[in-house]
Amino acid sequence: VRCHECFSNIGVDEGHSLVRIAELTYRIGNTGRAFLFRRVANTRQGSPVIRKLTTGNHLVRDVFCLCCGTKLGWLYEFTCQESERYKEGKFILERKLVRETEVAHNQLAERLFENDGPASPKEVRSNRKPL
Repeated sequence: VRCHECFSNIGVDEGHSLVRIAELTYRIGNTGRAFLFRRVANTRQGSPVIRKLTTGNHLVRDVFCLCCGTKLGWLYEFTCQESERYKEGKFILERKLVRETEVAHNQLAERLFENDGPASPKEVRSNRKPL
């Protein structure tokens, strides 16, 4: 996916030119449907805040395009509910705030998607960029 305003690549795994999507279409975000990503690129995160969402209170950081500053979604830092822990360290990108792009189907993509488990603490730390 790309930023809706400046077309910067957002939903790409650094080192590979393919999208890493944990779930193709996710639940409702602030503007409607959204994507849940394990990794994003060319973004910065805001300060952590506790936000009441449809599934309860979560510690989140807003996610902005690094190039133009447009708000794209948020990063789940922490959740109190055990059933929601799979979201921790993952990014919500709202469909109305990004442009969808096609991804070529290939063996590398299949292998990466098959091995796609929860984000590790190292992956979460590497996605935190200072403002």
